[in-house]
Amino acid sequence: MRKFFVYVCLLPAVILIAGCLPSRAPDRPTVYRSMSDALENAAAVEFVDLSETSVTNWPAGLETLEALNHLRLRKTGLKEVSPTVGRLSGLVELDLGENTLSSVPDELSKLSSLTTLYLSENQLTELPGELAALQSLTYLNLDGNRIEALPEALGSLASLRWLRLNRNKLAGLPEALGELSALERLYLGGNALTNLPASLSALDSLTDLQLASNQISEFPACILEMQSLKRLDLQRNKLGRLPEDLAALSELQLLRLSGNSFSTNEVQRIREALPDCMVQF
Repeated sequence: MRKFFVYVCLLPAVILIAGCLPSRAPDRPTVYRSMSDALENAAAVEFVDLSETSVTNWPAGLETLEALNHLRLRKTGLKEVSPTVGRLSGLVELDLGENTLSSVPDELSKLSSLTTLYLSENQLTELPGELAALQSLTYLNLDGNRIEALPEALGSLASLRWLRLNRNKLAGLPEALGELSALERLYLGGNALTNLPASLSALDSLTDLQLASNQISEFPACILEMQSLKRLDLQRNKLGRLPEDLAALSELQLLRLSGNSFSTNEVQRIREALPDCMVQF
C-alpha cells in the first residue's frame, strides 16, 4: 500500500518531466552574416546580421528575402537607406544604429509589422511624419542624433512603449506626445528642454522619465499627474526648488537630483515629502 501511495504522489512529477516540458530548446532561425549566403537561401532567410562589416551602401537583393523579419546593419558605415526597404513587409526588427544616416525614406512607414527600430547614433536632423503609420512599433531608439523638433504625427504611434531621444537638440516637444497612451519609458536626457508640454500629464502608463542634462529651472507641473511614475531623473538641470505637493507622486521609487542647486532646507523637505522614495542629491 505504501509503495502504491509513493507511486501516485510521484506520478505527476514523472509526467511533467517526461512529457509536459519540451525535450529540447525551440529552434532559432539561422543568422546570416553575409549577403551572398543569404541570397543562396533567399526563400528561407529570416535573420540577417551584417553589423560591423563594411556595408556603406544598401545591400543589393535584400528586398528579395520575403521571409526576412530581423535585419541588423549596425555600425557598418551605411550612408543611406534605400526606398526598397518598404518591400520588407515582414520585418519586426530593424537596427540601423551607429551609422552616418542623415535621413530615412518615407517608405520606412510601410513596415507594418515592425516592433523594434534602432536609428540611434546617426546624423538625423528630423523624422518623416509618415513614421506614424508604424502602428505595431513598441520600441524606438533615436539616441545620439541631431534632431531639433519632432513631428506631431509621432503621437499616433499607439503601441509605442519605449521612446529614446537622449542626446539630441530638442528645445521643445509636441503636445501630441501626450497621446502615446501605451508609453512606459521616455528618455530625453542631454537635450535643451526648459519645460514639458502639459499634455504629458495624460501618460498614465509612464514608469520611467529621463530628463537629465537639460535646461529645466522649474519643475514641470505635468509630472505630478503621472500616477504610474516610478523613476525620475532630473540630474544636471537648473532646479532650486520642487513643488509643495511632491507627495502626489505616490509610486515614485527613485528620484535623481544631483547637479542642481538645492538648499539644505530644501533637501530635507524633499526627503520628508517622499519618505518611501530613494532621493539622490
